[in-house]
Amino acid sequence: MATTDPKLWEEYKVGEKGKNPNWVNPDCVPLNQISHVTHIENALQIAKAGRISAGLVYDESTLNTSRTTVVWLSPNDWSGAGGSRYGNVEFVFDWRDIIKGMNAYRIEVQEYTPRAFRILLTPHNRDADFTRYDLEKGPGPLRFDKADDMHRWNGGICLEIMVEAPISLDRCLRVKFCKHHMNRCCVDPNACKDRGRVDSEGGALFVSGLIARCISADNLNLTEKVEGKAKATSHLRGAWEGIYRVIRHDDGVKYSGRLAAGSRESQAVARSVMSAISIGNDNDLYALSGLFRDRKEIIAECAGLLERHFKIDIPHLLDHSG
Repeated sequence: MATTDPKLWEEYKVGEKGKNPNWVNPDCVPLNQISHVTHIENALQIAKAGRISAGLVYDESTLNTSRTTVVWLSPNDWSGAGGSRYGNVEFVFDWRDIIKGMNAYRIEVQEYTPRAFRILLTPHNRDADFTRYDLEKGPGPLRFDKADDMHRWNGGICLEIMVEAPISLDRCLRVKFCKHHMNRCCVDPNACKDRGRVDSEGGALFVSGLIARCISADNLNLTEKVEGKAKATSHLRGAWEGIYRVIRHDDGVKYSGRLAAGSRESQAVARSVMSAISIGNDNDLYALSGLFRDRKEIIAECAGLLERHFKIDIPHLLDHSG
């Protein structure tokens, strides 16, 4: 249930900055980055489109009547609360880049646990529709301190930033993977097939889906430069470990084929293996894997596919051992 009670914004306003440099007050947390977290299939569609499209708000929001379309962002980290109810894939953005040139409006508070405070960022003047949110002077869970040029937020609440504009992946700092909550889901907790997936499993399904569908990973920043050479980030390595575990779990595979890593045929079959992994089709996975000589060859070919797709350089190749 949503409320527009202004008293809540005063009650949950950003606290005072701590005097101890080694301690951050939970109600006064620096805000530098903000994320859009979503389910695996939707994340693949975002990666293919190259942007996060704004969509309608479907819950009991005051934005329903205005048919306002938004992209949802939040700085919250739900790893300590059993996982995210939004999905496994996290697109991370720079907060200053997101808020630049935007007008801020106070929308509502949803009576969740914890309470969810919603602020609209829009390039348009919406003064006739909503109440302005003054980042410097207005009470609330988000504040800009001009004295030290820092944005801060109250980490004890759920802060939901609603951006009235699509967001291009050209602005994405990196992609990360997180655990989906076992019981809670923002879409449908009864039907969600990603519910309960850990970060490496969600990452494996996302990465294998990218490779199977030939979706570019250039704007996802799942690699980092080390002495000028591209290396998989910890999140991409975790995704590979998830793929690796699926391939190694080969009790249903009868290796009777002649394929060895490195041929055009083996690459094509390995891409089909990635497709089977991404959709959870074990029958196809076992049948396709059996076309290789042994498990070592299919692991090497799948690792090679991932390395080429993400342009990983030779000093930092993945573990190919079978």
